[in-house]
Formats: sequence, structure tokens, C-alpha cells
Amino acid sequence: MAQTRSSAPSNNGIQRDIGTLWSLTRGESSARCVLLALPVGLELRVVMDGSILRSEHCDRHDQAFTLAERWRDRMLDRGWSRLRA
Repeated sequence: MAQTRSSAPSNNGIQRDIGTLWSLTRGESSARCVLLALPVGLELRVVMDGSILRSEHCDRHDQAFTLAERWRDRMLDRGWSRLRA
């Protein structure tokens, strides 16, 4: 993965989990991409084994979905696999 980025905390600390956009696995590790609604905009996070690896603020839903696809594709190129239910 690339460098870890953290977004600035929201003004009042309120964030709402919208859901998981994708889940991947590699060996014993699992990673998922979570979309959060903030008071101003959205935050996209890659969480691996309970730790936030990467996060980025997005102003619009389409930006968040495009970024999530780019992150997923990069991880798939690096040997991760889609998590099968």
C-alpha cells in the first residue's frame, strides 16, 4: 500500500458509517473499504485487520466511488483477492 493518509477530524466528531464498498483477502489478512458520512463531505477508509491503513476526504459520492475502485484495483494488482461470502 502507499503512504497512509489521515483526514482532519470533523468539527463535532460525528461520523456515520454508510457501509463497506468492497472486501479483499490475502493470506490471513483481510481488508475492506468503508465509506463514512461526515458533517462536511465523506471519508473513505481502507481498514485492514482492524487498523486504518489509508483514509481520504471526498466532497462528492462519485469521487469516493472512483477512489474506492482505484484503491481496490491497485490491491488486486498486488495479489489481493475478492472476499467470497
